[in-house]
Amino acid sequence: MNLADLHILRVDRAYDATLAPLLKQYCCEMKAWIAPMSDAEGFTYPPEKVWNDDTEVYLAHVVDIPAGFALVGSAQRYIGDPKVRDMVEFFVAAHYRRNGFGRAMAGYIWNQYPSNWLIRVYQGNTPAMRFWAEAVAHYSSGAYREDVLTISGNAWSYFTFAPSNNRWRVRERR
Repeated sequence: MNLADLHILRVDRAYDATLAPLLKQYCCEMKAWIAPMSDAEGFTYPPEKVWNDDTEVYLAHVVDIPAGFALVGSAQRYIGDPKVRDMVEFFVAAHYRRNGFGRAMAGYIWNQYPSNWLIRVYQGNTPAMRFWAEAVAHYSSGAYREDVLTISGNAWSYFTFAPSNNRWRVRERR
């Protein structure tokens, strides 16, 4: 596998059947991190939950195999600025991790928007903390800010950064 095999496409509801199994995998993994915060047993993310007027959905494929997704929305709810984009959810299937696909996917999506970004990460999710800290630092060439907020007794890192001149080379699927 190499990065030339990674293809990313912004999708609509017609891709629910492709998105559903990835959302199920995501929920299975997230239950471990959400359990300390809430009722993880009831954690689901049905495809219809992602479609609203402010969320954009991206699917990543490696060759022709669905490998991940990203949901992009407004950060207004979190930092009060509707112009800042928020990575609402982000997932790369386990088989495609630790080889640059996740970082390339994040960089590609960041490049699609000329706005500032917010990445929110629950600090108890140590693999996600490590991934996002490295991806944001790399993409922004170290020009980012990390604020730690306590929300309902849980620590969250809020990474904020501006668009980069670092244009990642990932092919958009047509």
